[in-house]
Amino acid sequence: MSKKAKSEYKLDRIDFVVLFVSLLIGAILRLIGFDWGRESIYQPDEIWMVAPAIAMASSKRLIWDTFYYPAQSFSKIQALVLMIYSNASGHEISYRSVQEYWICRIITAVAGVVTIYVIFLIGNKLKSRLGTISALLLSVSPHMVCLAKQDTGDVASLFFASLTMLLALKYTEARLYRYLVLMSLTSSMAIMEKWHGGACYGMVAFIILFYSKSVKDFLFREVIALLSFLAGIVAIAPNIVPNFRTAIIDGFLGVAVYDGGQGAGWLNNLRAYLNYGYIHIGGIVLIALIIIGLLVVLAERDKRYTILLLAVIKVVILCMMNRTFPRWALELYFAEIILMAAGILWMWNMRSKLIKVITLALTVITISESISASAVVCASAYYRNQDVRAQQEDYCLQNGISNEKTKSMYYSAFCPGGIRSTGDGNMTSQDLSDILTVDESGKVYKIEEYDYVAYSTRYEKPELINTLDDMNLCVWTGEAEYPDVFGIPFWNGDSSYNDFEMVVNNASAVLDIMNGASIGAYDIYLYNISDISLIN
Repeated sequence: MSKKAKSEYKLDRIDFVVLFVSLLIGAILRLIGFDWGRESIYQPDEIWMVAPAIAMASSKRLIWDTFYYPAQSFSKIQALVLMIYSNASGHEISYRSVQEYWICRIITAVAGVVTIYVIFLIGNKLKSRLGTISALLLSVSPHMVCLAKQDTGDVASLFFASLTMLLALKYTEARLYRYLVLMSLTSSMAIMEKWHGGACYGMVAFIILFYSKSVKDFLFREVIALLSFLAGIVAIAPNIVPNFRTAIIDGFLGVAVYDGGQGAGWLNNLRAYLNYGYIHIGGIVLIALIIIGLLVVLAERDKRYTILLLAVIKVVILCMMNRTFPRWALELYFAEIILMAAGILWMWNMRSKLIKVITLALTVITISESISASAVVCASAYYRNQDVRAQQEDYCLQNGISNEKTKSMYYSAFCPGGIRSTGDGNMTSQDLSDILTVDESGKVYKIEEYDYVAYSTRYEKPELINTLDDMNLCVWTGEAEYPDVFGIPFWNGDSSYNDFEMVVNNASAVLDIMNGASIGAYDIYLYNISDISLIN
């Protein structure tokens, strides 16, 4: 690369000031309300990421023999921190302690903040100021803020993916073997955190292909990359060798056939991922800047932008697998932020003063939109006692209603989730057929001796609930006005293509929550069935 090209990426004071501000804002937004959910922990998937860290910290052995997620990379860092915390404080590490969840969430938030620095390096390697703007946009991204408050492995997987992109850029400068090996190793970290992180190696393969001088050169370098990738996997989880069959069949293939997030075809899934780019979808300014940035990148024909193929590879894989988990596609939203920054930078570099003013206005609108949406996330997390699950739990405690006497549907207060996924709670079937039955005359009987049923609207209302409503047995109702941190990524809010309207809607939501509006993923209804006779 020429001296002229190198000088293009020279950073000055404004870059570092914006970086500092971005890191500070990003840390504040990601850490506010990290303890959301009380003791119940309202993100049902967190147990599968926290459990490995707890198990390894308890045994003081960084080996985890389950590969479902596979949760083998970042959990080892969390386990080490838990060990240090336990030794320093005297705290006994336990599956029943909420501190372990909070520590893991804080570490996840830190990974999210460090990713802001990584995008700063990536963008400024591509073009002067591109990383500076990208870092500011990423710091206030509501999607990233929301998921940094949940220990699901997706933020950690993005962190490893961003490192892979950075190292891939380093590789494009001089095709040095050390960067070939390093980007292969970080891609192995990504796949060993979440299986879909394997898309990182797909990007590595494309980078090697586009920068190879011949077929022979490509094959030779690809073999080195593949061996480095596999060696990284074994180094991270050496127990994968004796457990290879379990890891692939129960782990990788288990995720591949899991139907919990299935949509209605790959085209609809693609539309969903694009809509999920920000928590409140619609602002025309945001969409326009992404499109402008994409056109700029295509027009420049700079092969280094090949790193953005990671987003394409990830989304194509997820759509073909028929998945609509927005948090699995964070690389897409990471790439969108870089494209937005490219659009802003292109407009700002135009000579017209009017265009510069317009660019500044559009940037302010976009950042205001993101900050206001992130404020909704933080309000939902901070005012955790307004969660309908927490309110149900309070009502039950005040009225002597116990877990042992309550049959609970998924995502109600006594339902297994988070800490309670380890065994507590009495879950009922979606149609209540395991606890209630109706005879030929239409009379309702209990199959088991329970006094209460907690129904959540996650599922379509079963006929037996309609029957209980007709009998006026509902004693408590918790209707969520706004989603909790778990539900926010799936929430469209009051969507609009009018950016100003979206900012107003977000501000209104924050004020409503601050003034006591209820939050939650689903509505909850509690029924007293104590007087219903037990079937003979």
